Amino acid sequence: MAVLSVTVTDPAGHSASLNGVTFIMVEKNDPPRITLKGQGKIFGNPFDTLKLDTCGHDPEGNARLSWVIERGRYFYPESVYVDRCTNSTIDLPRICYKMFSGKVLILADADSMATLPVSAGVVDTLRFRLKSIDATDTMETSRNVVFTWGRLKIITPIEIPELFQTK
Repeated sequence: MAVLSVTVTDPAGHSASLNGVTFIMVEKNDPPRITLKGQGKIFGNPFDTLKLDTCGHDPEGNARLSWVIERGRYFYPESVYVDRCTNSTIDLPRICYKMFSGKVLILADADSMATLPVSAGVVDTLRFRLKSIDATDTMETSRNVVFTWGRLKIITPIEIPELFQTK
C-alpha cells in the first residue's frame, strides 16, 4: 500500500491537489489453464496416454496443481504408477513402493461397452478439473473432453465398385 499526493493541472494552468491518496496493488491470480484436447481412434485402438504435467499449467507459475478426472459412461481414467525402489544402508531387503507417474490412460469399461450395438461407435465425455493450491487461494478450472471410438467401415463392391474390379 502506498499513500501519495496528487496534483492535476489543466491546459489553462489551473490546478488542484489532493493529499493522502491511497493506492493498493492487488496481485493478479488467474485460474489454472487446461490444454487437453479430445481424441478419436478406431475402435479397439488405445487412446494416447495423457501426460498431465503438459496438459495444464498455472499462468502465474507458482501454484501446486491437483487433477480430478470424472469418468464418463463408457470410458474411465486409470492412473499410471511406477515402482520406486530404495536400498537400505543396513542389511535389510529392498523397499519398493508405487508412485503416481503423472500419466493417465483412458480405458473402456467392458460392462458398459457390452450394451452397445455392434455397429455403434462410442462417444463419451470425461470431465477434467484442475485446481491450483497455494497458501492464499484455491482456484479451479474444468473442461469436458470428448473421446471417440469409431467403428471400421466395411466397404462392399456395391458402394465403391472400382476397388473390386479385376483386370
